[in-house]
Amino acid sequence: MRRAGDSVAPLIASILSLWIFRVGGGFLTLQLLDLGVYAYRWTLVCDQFVRCACVCFFFHTGHWRRFLLPGRK
Repeated sequence: MRRAGDSVAPLIASILSLWIFRVGGGFLTLQLLDLGVYAYRWTLVCDQFVRCACVCFFFHTGHWRRFLLPGRK
């Protein structure tokens, strides 16, 4: 996808999952619920699964195929 010039969708997926799961989940599990470090580690696992699902969904839509590579017509 980077070669095709479309790196916006993975960037957005990474930023959203970072703020929702890593920061928000960390605050929820460590500060509000006081579940400890192991619960926070599970939020990191959830972050990776959601990020993977978002990028795989974008890949399967085929939107990245519409971008032209440099030097090709």
